Amino acid sequence: MRQVDEGRISAIVTEDVSRISRDFADAAIIFRRLQFAKVPLISIADGINTSSRHAKLSFALKSLVADIYLDDLRDKTLRGLEGRARAGYATGMVPYGYRTRLEKDGRGNLRGSRIEIVQREAEIVRRIFREHLDGRSLASIARRLNADGIPSPRAGSKHRRFGWGAGTIRAMLYNERYAGVWRFKQREWVRVPGSRKRLPRPRANSDVLTLERPDLRIIDAETWHAVQVSLRAIHRRYTARGARTPGARNRSAYLLSGILRCGACGAPMVVNGSTNVYYVCGALRSKGTCPVRLAVREDATRTALVRLLLEVLRSSSFRARREQLLAIADGRSAHLQEDLARRQDRLADTEASMGALIAELGRAPSDRIADAVRQLEAEVASHEAAIARLKRADGQPAVVAPQELRSWLRHLGARGSDVARDRIRLAAWLRDATLHVHASADGARLRGSLRLDAMLLLDHDSRAETEEIAIDLALVVVGRRSGLPATTAR
Repeated sequence: MRQVDEGRISAIVTEDVSRISRDFADAAIIFRRLQFAKVPLISIADGINTSSRHAKLSFALKSLVADIYLDDLRDKTLRGLEGRARAGYATGMVPYGYRTRLEKDGRGNLRGSRIEIVQREAEIVRRIFREHLDGRSLASIARRLNADGIPSPRAGSKHRRFGWGAGTIRAMLYNERYAGVWRFKQREWVRVPGSRKRLPRPRANSDVLTLERPDLRIIDAETWHAVQVSLRAIHRRYTARGARTPGARNRSAYLLSGILRCGACGAPMVVNGSTNVYYVCGALRSKGTCPVRLAVREDATRTALVRLLLEVLRSSSFRARREQLLAIADGRSAHLQEDLARRQDRLADTEASMGALIAELGRAPSDRIADAVRQLEAEVASHEAAIARLKRADGQPAVVAPQELRSWLRHLGARGSDVARDRIRLAAWLRDATLHVHASADGARLRGSLRLDAMLLLDHDSRAETEEIAIDLALVVVGRRSGLPATTAR
């Protein structure tokens, strides 16, 4: 569709309308955009050509049939899965501690996937519940499992980082299937209109199918109840303050959160401490699997990074690239002016032709002339939209002034600033939005690549090729801090 808008497509050929979209609303939008761009859509099996006068009705009916077919298929699939669930078979992936075994009837036909307990994994599940009741934290349980060399649920998968984590432990403690309660149709996935994104949405309680499966119970009822009481108490204790400011716990107050990563294992560096805030390896803190034990002061790291970025603004590489981009921007502006003048000339010619046809239509009404007038009206609208787009593009200052960058950097992450906005902007400047913290002889080094074009251009495309310079910043060790696994750097 982007190429259609750019005028690079002359026609689209498809097997049938459902191959374009099975969503009735999306199909209607596509139809209107194609008609506006004067690009015909030819559907072979349906015999539809959207350039014909009566194509709208047949296209709409075929799109509606495709949409209804998809809804009907979804309902039938859900009914089939519900039947499998009532018969005691698996309807998808099973949690850690279980496996599925194919079951066939007397004729050798597949009945379904029967769920079974894996005793070796079930013992690990029971151990996790016991250690939680013994007062161990989620991270402590995860570290002990990793230290004992027990494979995590994702071991052998394509997941980037293996090992037990606090989040995995928490999810298992809340999973009521371990207590023999299996639910089906708890939520449905709904597609966001106009996109391919899908979001989960809980179903009504009356729609949820709940099955008691004592044969699949790993945790006894008394232990399950005690753990749930403990989890509720922990939740109240640690969320009481955040409850007064909804969403506050999900917004980090620190600039480098989500940007710093451990150079040894690649895990995100997470905030640790309250008075003196440090960044520590998330895998080390929650899993104990990182081989390097390193922590860096948040305020000192941020200050050192700002100082380095200010030095970049004074570097010859930065000045040379800015001069190049200014020259490119001047050439782009001249090119835009040429395109704008050409579009304005075509608009004037089209309006003149349309005026002549309207005058002719007034003297001698004709369907042929009326169709030609409508075509010219569409061309006028297309030219006007292109002119408005060119004017907006020409009016934007492409290259940012160094003094503006310098002013922003001096207030980067400071108290009272919009840290979330600053973090997004800083991440756009870095390749992969990442800086790696590496252990070194003098404490730690901060390494990454700075994308100069992203710094200098307001309308820079994050997917485009860009000139980069390397960041290599030494952080000097100042001593150790109690409560951290090892060396602290500043």
